[in-house]
Amino acid sequence: MVWSMLAITFLSFTTWLHHFYTMGNTAPVNAFFSISTMLVGVPTGIKIFNWLFTLNKAKIEFSSAMLWALAVIPEFAIAGVTGG
Repeated sequence: MVWSMLAITFLSFTTWLHHFYTMGNTAPVNAFFSISTMLVGVPTGIKIFNWLFTLNKAKIEFSSAMLWALAVIPEFAIAGVTGG
């Protein structure tokens, strides 16, 4: 989990330009940012599945705090898929 968080941190620093696809870069530059943006999904998937497997076979009490914590998982996934 720590390695995936560090990977997300490093890759996010290399992909901050992925919002500027229309600024007139050359194809290789756009390809680099496209690939680095997609690579962020690998450690992010590890992070999400780690959260889900942590809950596996656990005795979950659905308190207000736990409901908020469980709502983070689909929110995080939807934000990643939609780019939000």
